[in-house]
Amino acid sequence: MLRRTLSVAMALGLFAGPALSQSPVPTDAEVKKGIRQVDEGDYDAAIVTLDAASRRLVTQKAKTRDLSQAYLYLGIAYVAKGHEAAAKAKFREALAQIKDLSLSTDRYPPKVIDLFEAAKDEATTDARATRTSAARKTGGGGSKKLLIIGGAVALAGGGAALALGGGEPPCDTFFAGPSGLLNDTNTSFGLTTTPTEAGSWEAELSWTVLSGAAASAPRPAPPRLVLFVVDAATGQDVAEPQVRTTTSSVAEWEGRAGQTFRIGFDLVDGGSVNYTLSVTGPCRF
Repeated sequence: MLRRTLSVAMALGLFAGPALSQSPVPTDAEVKKGIRQVDEGDYDAAIVTLDAASRRLVTQKAKTRDLSQAYLYLGIAYVAKGHEAAAKAKFREALAQIKDLSLSTDRYPPKVIDLFEAAKDEATTDARATRTSAARKTGGGGSKKLLIIGGAVALAGGGAALALGGGEPPCDTFFAGPSGLLNDTNTSFGLTTTPTEAGSWEAELSWTVLSGAAASAPRPAPPRLVLFVVDAATGQDVAEPQVRTTTSSVAEWEGRAGQTFRIGFDLVDGGSVNYTLSVTGPCRF
């Protein structure tokens, strides 16, 4: 079975060699296990193992190298599963731990290299935006606020566009591309915005059900996510999410100046899913 799994992985062009390795070599047992699962093509199991390891290691400052490897191989597993947005998000997390992390082209396949380099470019762009925002603030020029939530970085008020020389866009991405794993023991996710300008908002949520995630007993329905958007101050719903497909939904709403929102979702019907959420706003047309 292992030989067949490796053959399929190589046929798909994921592996450049019989096994992936990357310096620094991790010391954490669970990270090593997750890397081995990636090497063997057991991507669903690797995602579960490495996600749990990264959540544990993020609280241990001395484990930066192991945490970087956990994020890196999470990204590789997501590449293999076809979840490119999630892969780039994990690659950026790896780069946040070791900024000069690089991948050798003789050890990693082109698709992994390309997505990793794209993640590095995005991280560089955000770093420039941060410096631009800080410079404007130092100069007293009404700078925009940098938002860092759940490991993702975005600029409220158009700072990113200014850093790119594009001027003020109609929509400021508040929270772009968070992704991760939810299962029976970790069934919800949420974020709260800071006070913002008035405008239109949109939240898009999609997910994929992990194979083998269901329990042995038949479930009445497959795992799914329920999106919600509420006024953070009052707890009142501000949007009625619309289900687009069996694995995606969207919500749109209008926000007033200074308002904050609680945006999140709950896992229902058990099982395990990988999710990707993007929240855009405020938009002024």
